[in-house]
Amino acid sequence: MHNQHKMLRVFRLITMLRQRPARTIRNIALSLDISERSAYRYLDLVKDLGFHVETDSFRRVYISEHSDLPESSVFTGEEAALIRDLVLTASPKNKLRDGILQKLYASSGLQVQSELLHRAHLSRMVEEIGRAITTKKQVVLKKYLSANSNDIRDRLVEPVKFTNGYQRLVAYEPESGQNKAFNLERITSVRVTRKNWMHEQDHRFTQPDVFGFHENGKKYPVDLELTLRAAVILREEYPTAASCITPIKGTGKFRFRTTVYDMRPVKRFLKGWEE
Repeated sequence: MHNQHKMLRVFRLITMLRQRPARTIRNIALSLDISERSAYRYLDLVKDLGFHVETDSFRRVYISEHSDLPESSVFTGEEAALIRDLVLTASPKNKLRDGILQKLYASSGLQVQSELLHRAHLSRMVEEIGRAITTKKQVVLKKYLSANSNDIRDRLVEPVKFTNGYQRLVAYEPESGQNKAFNLERITSVRVTRKNWMHEQDHRFTQPDVFGFHENGKKYPVDLELTLRAAVILREEYPTAASCITPIKGTGKFRFRTTVYDMRPVKRFLKGWEE
């Protein structure tokens, strides 16, 4: 079981690093329940598997979408036997170890397994939150990663409704006294409490803006001209922004036009492109 936990951590880390926003070492350590030293070791293992782990200007790490994986993806019988004993913790002196590490995530079966694990995890959370909405119970979103404050902590909320496509949960947060949109991909796990809703009269549901902010009485129009690279990164980090990005004919550039409820994500995005 100990070895299986290590393999699952590798799968979770790969999934996290392929999502946006990028993660700090501290974020990774907290999300995986490991030390920062262990987080560096897991990152080294991901690199050994053939992924390009890169660091942005804020010293956050992520997997490049252009990682080149080995072509060979068929395990030998000896390798399959070793992987059952859990290759990820095998001695570096083992002659089969390095070959398996190079093929591990290139294996379509293991890719599917990782994706299924991730999807099953999200499905379970949606089911638990849905049950909490039906029974009107408060919920703790465990180790939620905020893209705005870049911190990880538990958030006590009263869930209201999922947005279209189940990408976000709109919930009332008693601590801040606000209705907020929480990205499901950034929730580590969910705990449904025995406490009933206490603020149902304050529950509000509106579609959040492209950065996930809930309406708060203020609106800010945004109209930006983007390079191709900036447009691609914006779409990767905030998929719902894609519908607001259009090409400017004959220029090779793009226009991002929308209305937001908070300017902080816009300012952070622009700051990342300052020289």
